[in-house]
Amino acid sequence: MAKARKLPSGNWRTKIYIGKDFDGKNIYKSFTAETKKESEYMAAEYRMYLNTKTGSVLKMTLGDAMRSYCDLKESVLSPSTMRGYRSIIKSHLLPLQSVRLDKLTKDMIQREINRDCIGRSAKTVKNVHGFLSAVLKEYYPEFLLTTTLPQKEKPDVYIPTVEEVNSILQTAKSINTDLYISILLASHLGLRRSEICALEWSDFDWKNKTLEISKALCLDDKNQYVLKAPKSYSGYRKIPIPDTVASALDEYRKENDTVISITPNSLTTRFHRLLVKMNMPHFTFHNLRHYNASIMLALNIPNKYAMEFMGHATDNMLKTVYQHTMDFKRQEAAETINKFFSENAF
Repeated sequence: MAKARKLPSGNWRTKIYIGKDFDGKNIYKSFTAETKKESEYMAAEYRMYLNTKTGSVLKMTLGDAMRSYCDLKESVLSPSTMRGYRSIIKSHLLPLQSVRLDKLTKDMIQREINRDCIGRSAKTVKNVHGFLSAVLKEYYPEFLLTTTLPQKEKPDVYIPTVEEVNSILQTAKSINTDLYISILLASHLGLRRSEICALEWSDFDWKNKTLEISKALCLDDKNQYVLKAPKSYSGYRKIPIPDTVASALDEYRKENDTVISITPNSLTTRFHRLLVKMNMPHFTFHNLRHYNASIMLALNIPNKYAMEFMGHATDNMLKTVYQHTMDFKRQEAAETINKFFSENAF
């Protein structure tokens, strides 16, 4: 039984150990009372409650804990996050889902993560492990995960050229208005497809030539499209609209509220078909966002502003994914170097 200690104030305090945090540091809970006996009694009572509660919770299987976590967090997490969690429950960690929490071991988790790596990206495995970590932190906080995860893969991002994007825009304009506007907004403003599909004409400030991003259209765990807030505070942003984009959009302003009337998945499908029709290299619709970021970097737009326009909280993605120079800038650099050495030949 934990013993109380007298404080300078004259009260008595009893501390009990209740586990470790995710940095491996001990966690204690304190009980202060006017008498030694009362302080120790409060601590013992809480210990008994904790043991009863923990014993009951730890009898849950991992699968039950995962489903319970989703039910618990459904009202506070985004629909797309919930859809991802439900998908993990259906497709990952299946052998572990029948194991009781108090029977889980680090070796069991490591072996299952190793199996999950086969045929899957490092990012997918990281997401699975992140969900597992959140569930255990909620229901079994004393369990300290020490799993070794696969190394991050260097992204191989295809950045279309200016000529390719212009050609795609011209072709899309003659085929489908919604597709044309979507490509224009992704390539020139760096919008995500979910943001484009949620846009309303009222989001545009034509006088100041800005666009306010405050929502996205995404699938929930019931496979229904719903509007949601941006996934982070930085997702809320105002973007300046280039004159050419403002002029192009002005041609298609219409009475209905939404700017386009297709879903994100339909947008992906239509874009893929367009590339096939044009016999162009395959790249995703999201790569138009990479194109926009690369243009800003090639024009030496400070990272701070590029981050704001793209809706990123940090410049990590700019450094690791978007730091591609455009062909015309690369050629310009080569010519500059060539000119220098030609003028300063030995």
